[in-house]
Amino acid sequence: MITFITSVEVPVSNLDKALSWYTEILQFQVMWRDEQSAFIALPGEGTRLFLVQTNDEKRLEFTNTNTGVVHSVIDFYVENLPAFHAFLKQHGVEVTELQPKAMGFGFRDPDGNFYGAHIDQLSYQYKKNPTISSKV
Repeated sequence: MITFITSVEVPVSNLDKALSWYTEILQFQVMWRDEQSAFIALPGEGTRLFLVQTNDEKRLEFTNTNTGVVHSVIDFYVENLPAFHAFLKQHGVEVTELQPKAMGFGFRDPDGNFYGAHIDQLSYQYKKNPTISSKV
């Protein structure tokens, strides 16, 4: 019955500041906005982020109670992981360390929402051809 995800809601403390960061740093485009919220999307992508201005201090992340690892809720595919890592650092974005031969790293938006950047080829292949399945 469900065919795709339309949006993921993201809490932000200041909508104007958040829109500036998401459009300048991550290259999202504003699809719609009002005074307290906005839909943004990457060019050519169907899934949107719905930025919602709030005083609630909870942010997108969780800690795996088995490993202690902090996880992102949203992961982005990146073709050149080291270049994206360097770009974010140059722009003052808080990033986790990029290990040699790493498949990804984490980074935070100005509000502290935690994201992942990955070079997971299977995810990219699946995006291009959703009939691909992986053996688990």
